[in-house]
Amino acid sequence: MHKSYYAVVTGVLKDKKGTFIDKLEKTIDKKVLLNTKNGKHAELNYEVIKEIDKLSLVKIDLITGRYHQIRLQFASRNYPLYGDNLCFLKSTYKTANTKRILAYVNVALAQQKL
Repeated sequence: MHKSYYAVVTGVLKDKKGTFIDKLEKTIDKKVLLNTKNGKHAELNYEVIKEIDKLSLVKIDLITGRYHQIRLQFASRNYPLYGDNLCFLKSTYKTANTKRILAYVNVALAQQKL
């Protein structure tokens, strides 16, 4: 089954289409470490759909499905999910136009099964 997601991320991505490849390691206490020696391959493709102010609506196609993969891969590149309180890099950017981009999705991360 192919899984696609839509996410609102903080920031304007330089590359409007691309691939993120990292290694993610899940610890016993359910923390996830990025690019460790024992990490498992984590890959996703993304495409920017719309940008408003400093927010971007991104379509994400998961190649792998690791624990917290999307939030970690974007946050590690300084594009945290909008409103993500779990990830250590929090998005605090707010603007009058925020509602315009959030109108495209109900939450900062929405799944679409194809």
